[in-house]
Amino acid sequence: MSDQKLHHAAASRVAGKGRAQKFDVNVIAARHEDEGVDFICLWEDANGDWHSGPITFPRNSGEHDVEFKLDDRTGLNLAFEASGSNAIWFNADCCPTSASGDDKGQIHDRHVETGNKKLKLKNRNSSACNLHYALRFTGNSWTSPGGKQHNAPYVYDPEFRNEGGTNR
Repeated sequence: MSDQKLHHAAASRVAGKGRAQKFDVNVIAARHEDEGVDFICLWEDANGDWHSGPITFPRNSGEHDVEFKLDDRTGLNLAFEASGSNAIWFNADCCPTSASGDDKGQIHDRHVETGNKKLKLKNRNSSACNLHYALRFTGNSWTSPGGKQHNAPYVYDPEFRNEGGTNR
């Protein structure tokens, strides 16, 4: 698949008047000798520009539905942790180290679907803040060619950048 087609299939944003805006985010996973699994998130902003890394929610854009779709290229049978509260952890100050991190009251309705390959949540975007998050995956263990053992959970930890506000 060409990069352009991959990017087009990977993420799109649909805005609708009077309803939450939607971010579709493709999470691509590939084996990495040192890290076990390497991840990248691809998403599209309201202008149709493609990004990887932190997802920015514009000021006064209201609540957003976020749907993460796993594209597992590792051969390790990766899947999101079964429960929404274990599939993604949040923390406002730094990378989360447990499910009890502070999401500043911004995140709700976390749930996993479609054979644990899809994670959905809602981001209120009502307060300006950066939310670090950890996407958490189950999967098979493996040993790299250099002899390093890698075990689940495999974790990816980018961030949301909420610019706050709820008006449209």
